Amino acid sequence: MDQSALRQTADEITIANLRSLLNVQTELRDQSERRAHDAEIAFQDLLQTLAPEESERLQRSGASIESLPFGQLADILRAKARQLVSDLARLQRPQIENAEAIISKAYTQNTLLRGELKRVKELLEGVQAENVRLRSENEALKKARGKKTENEPEVRPVRSSPAAAVPSEKANGEPEWMVDWRKSKHFEYDSQAILLLGRTGLSRRPEIA
Repeated sequence: MDQSALRQTADEITIANLRSLLNVQTELRDQSERRAHDAEIAFQDLLQTLAPEESERLQRSGASIESLPFGQLADILRAKARQLVSDLARLQRPQIENAEAIISKAYTQNTLLRGELKRVKELLEGVQAENVRLRSENEALKKARGKKTENEPEVRPVRSSPAAAVPSEKANGEPEWMVDWRKSKHFEYDSQAILLLGRTGLSRRPEIA
């Protein structure tokens, strides 16, 4: 093959490659233009949705969203997005503060209830201890009376006056603190709480932390 034939073949290959490259570049340019156009339309739709007042302002000025450059559309959307985020945070703040107040109030009430439960439990333990002491004293008194009865002759009972028949509070074996407690305004509440703790078994549980 002579030089002219080789040169012609090389030129044909070069031309074919250039045409192929040109076709690829043209296709890429067309795709870029289509994507840019689609993005611009999407931005225009988004602006009309998020900022209808901007669309109305443009219409009053005789312009339109379609006439805005792509960069200006992006700037308007960025500003609108920042405004929406700020508005959302401002609207949610009262709800967050209200939730925090509810949680704080619930925590305070829980703390007060725990303290009240602990106080009632301690009172119940005191009553139980006093009950054990009174039972022991009663048993000891019964034994002492039994021994005394065995060693003494039978004595006929003497009719007592009505005033003497009414036992005093101390005659019932109640200590002074029990008498004061019965007279206090918290007696009904404390007694109900003690009965509840006794039925549920809370008085036998470990001390509340």
